[in-house]
Amino acid sequence: MKKERFENRYSMKAIVPIIEEYTSRSKEVIFTAKGNSMRPLLRNGKDQLILRGYNGEELPMGTVVLYQRADMSFSAHRIVGKNDKGFVMMGDFQTIREEGIMPSSIKAVVVGFIKNGREFSVQNKRYLCYVRFWMKSKVIRKSYIFTVSKFIAIKRRLPK
Repeated sequence: MKKERFENRYSMKAIVPIIEEYTSRSKEVIFTAKGNSMRPLLRNGKDQLILRGYNGEELPMGTVVLYQRADMSFSAHRIVGKNDKGFVMMGDFQTIREEGIMPSSIKAVVVGFIKNGREFSVQNKRYLCYVRFWMKSKVIRKSYIFTVSKFIAIKRRLPK
């Protein structure tokens, strides 16, 4: 499957129609991660997501998807649940769940990642172990987020 690469010099609002166009033609799109909500899996501006179109298929818990929120912003987070209001999403570096994400809001499904120049499928055994561990480790997740957040705050205050 051919992969198309996009640089993040455009806003998500401008890029998503392009992603939808390419993924609708069964092409994968590679997109650089922005933000810290998916740490430690994705590092801001360094790691990339490999996306394919979403055709309404059943998505298992732990799947990372690109979706549009009610406020029209976009995010790539993990499915951590499903209820009568839709999907429940949460970033790996977050503790608050986002509910009410309808299947029609999902624009693409993450099928792989590129970290340090190496490509990993979401079927990779190490990745699947990470997902199982991270989804079940609420106490460790909170401790990790607290510690890393404090470290980042201290680092910002240090002279450059």
